[in-house]
Amino acid sequence: MNKKQLKLVTSIAIVILLLSIIPIFWIGQYLHPFSDDYVFGAEVHKVWNATHSLSASIMAAWNVAINMYHIWQGTYSACFLMAMQPGAFGMYWIVPIVLLTSLVTSTFTLMYMIMRKVLHASKLEYLFVSTIFVLINVQFVYSPYDAFYWYNGAMYYTLYYSLSLFLASLLIAFELSCNKYSKYFIGGATIFLTIFIAGGNFVS
Repeated sequence: MNKKQLKLVTSIAIVILLLSIIPIFWIGQYLHPFSDDYVFGAEVHKVWNATHSLSASIMAAWNVAINMYHIWQGTYSACFLMAMQPGAFGMYWIVPIVLLTSLVTSTFTLMYMIMRKVLHASKLEYLFVSTIFVLINVQFVYSPYDAFYWYNGAMYYTLYYSLSLFLASLLIAFELSCNKYSKYFIGGATIFLTIFIAGGNFVS
């Protein structure tokens, strides 16, 4: 495949990906909290309605995470995010946007590090392979509802999977970096993200 052909098929792939994402976002306006969303988000919802204070809501979510850590299981960061579910603020429509965006951006980021930085592929090759990979991930997901629409369930796996891809990207960036200060920054971000992911689902 020559450069002109690659540019054409890459453009087509990107357009198809964008068009396939639009309906997923559009459905978001019809979503509502479900099951565990109510259990974890109740306290934050109560605080938000009473104060409309983001800091107070964050503190309430922190308290939920601490309580769950002591009485249930050690998924501290996940419990915090579950308590901060968008439905508590009347914004449940944003769920597929957050989850799908995290999946797409993390995949493109990791593919960039592998293909551009490690394998030294061309920009077009990187865009084509990454777009096809993301398209397959999105369109052939086993359960779209569990992957993109139910916040507590989807966040627990889709978001943490995406964070794991970002972590892999940081590890590659750390290894490739020759600048001491860049290594400090990347290393710090890697440590933070590792601790955060450790508080997620047991698979991640």
